[in-house]
Amino acid sequence: MDRSRQRHRRSRVGPCAFEPLEARILLAFTPSGFEPGGSHAAWADYNNDGWTDLSIDGTMFENIPGTGGGRAFRQRRTLGHWGIWGDLNNDGLLDWFTRASPGTVAITEVPGFTYEIRDLPALPETRQSRGAAFADFNGDGWIDLYVGAYEDFPSAYYKDALLLNNQGESFTVHWVQGLDAVVTRGRPRPARGVAAADFDNDGDPDIYTSNYRLEPNGLWVNDGAGNITDQASSRGVSGFAHTIGSSWGDIDSDGNLDLFVGNFSHPGQEPAHFMRNLGPGGGYAFERMDSLDGADWQESYASPSLADYDNDGDLDLLFTTVYPGNAARLYRNDGNWNFTNVTGSEGLGGVTVTYQNAWADYDNDGDLDVIVNGTLYDNDLDNANRWLKVALHGGSGMNATAIGAQVRIRTGGRTYTREVMSSTGEGNGDDHVLHFGLGGASGSVPVEITWPDGTVETFSTTLNRRIDRTRQQAEPGRIIGNLWRDTDGDGVIDGGETRLAGWTVFLDANGNGVLNPGEPQRTTGSQGGYTFADLEAGTYHVDVVVQGGWEMTFPSGGRHVVSLSDGQNVSRHFGFDVTVVPAPLPYSENFNDGSADGLEPVSGAWQENAFGRYEAIGVAGGD
Repeated sequence: MDRSRQRHRRSRVGPCAFEPLEARILLAFTPSGFEPGGSHAAWADYNNDGWTDLSIDGTMFENIPGTGGGRAFRQRRTLGHWGIWGDLNNDGLLDWFTRASPGTVAITEVPGFTYEIRDLPALPETRQSRGAAFADFNGDGWIDLYVGAYEDFPSAYYKDALLLNNQGESFTVHWVQGLDAVVTRGRPRPARGVAAADFDNDGDPDIYTSNYRLEPNGLWVNDGAGNITDQASSRGVSGFAHTIGSSWGDIDSDGNLDLFVGNFSHPGQEPAHFMRNLGPGGGYAFERMDSLDGADWQESYASPSLADYDNDGDLDLLFTTVYPGNAARLYRNDGNWNFTNVTGSEGLGGVTVTYQNAWADYDNDGDLDVIVNGTLYDNDLDNANRWLKVALHGGSGMNATAIGAQVRIRTGGRTYTREVMSSTGEGNGDDHVLHFGLGGASGSVPVEITWPDGTVETFSTTLNRRIDRTRQQAEPGRIIGNLWRDTDGDGVIDGGETRLAGWTVFLDANGNGVLNPGEPQRTTGSQGGYTFADLEAGTYHVDVVVQGGWEMTFPSGGRHVVSLSDGQNVSRHFGFDVTVVPAPLPYSENFNDGSADGLEPVSGAWQENAFGRYEAIGVAGGD
């Protein structure tokens, strides 16, 4: 038994050994068309009306006004099989992907609840998929697609595939899984759940695959161009179990995404467990913090999800099961990797045999509700905890709901982190609107958004509200300037000082002070001017190829370092004068007679005079 679990796990099943919680009951109701057992579910506001809608195993339910000021759901149509939501063509409308054997289709929504069906390219051996993830894996501004592949047991396991998006028009198969099974060699590892997130904070999404049949799970680390390598073993998250689904989330509120690995485990096999991300100081490896073993073990744990249902700031765990006699459990996160089983007290007792598990604030009242086992549980939260919802919109050149964006709120000594993800657990999808419980926070809080293109935006906001934020296309910036002969060396362009035409100015990308091939360069015009236009925000080193016989008088550091913001125009000038050199003669030729005279000194500093000869600086000539 895990020692931390022995110390910290507290059961709320049966008589309570601690003070009871205040009433926070998840109230169950079953809208028309919802079926018990309920297969995979995915939330998304697919008609852009501000109310999140729902898909259950491919059947679309629109969130509409109900009686008495409540909400209801109206069945719209069925689109095949389970799937996930994402804006494939950056038109601001959510599209639907489903993988149903034998065909694979992506379904693009256009106004009026109509859909265009597009076949994806042939995926070798990817039948029986139970998980997939959208994210911009190659950083080109268009979300790509990772498709997990399962099995036909015992005869075959199938291969995962990564497809790159061709600007919303089609997909290309970029990568196909190899024969990487460890237990059953000569086969690929069979995947169930697929979850993508940027766990190592390097600006590109990575992929965790929950593999079955005791095969190690995969942590596919992305190089930013869509090339992925499995680093699960070296980072400590491979495991050996029948993993059905896993979930990313900042469980300890330290700014790094942790991982819950949702193992289905027969007696003696590895149980489900919490993995802490060690962050940059630990090379973004993971350490196991707690396991669902001992009295918390159930054989048929299936699909997990992480959500802050009580708005205290900590991500809690809901974990379903699929064997009769087992039941879903809700574990409240009490901080410091301590968890309490609150299933019965919070109204979720008796939820059996389901893979369905997805969270959203469907009624926009500030707390998260959950669909599980064909029943929607309305969170009747009644405490003073504060909250904030952040709805991100990609805007120009980015997918509609900004899949891959991360939001951080730093308050009370903690860093609360959420990421927009397309999928969680096995084939489920939480709402794309990010939800933060903030406990006893008050006043305003700072919000930091890291958009999928790497742009960071910061602002402050009050609490208990939803904020909508759109990523605007960045305006380009410019660096302009002049080169001149600074004859008096004062670093100021004075009247009558000559402008320097035909000189080369360059942006020193590698900071070595030398113009290298490929570095942007400009030649100064007749008035000594140069312009670098259409620049993205960033830091630039502006330098000059100094011509022979000249030296730079301004700036003193030899270059300009410019921190350019979006749309900013910056002026940076360069001053030069002729080079001071030693005289070629041992005397100063003041009288132009070719010989040393009495008042012609033999040492000092020299410069070329108007006659093309050398003169001593600061020494008067004459007989």
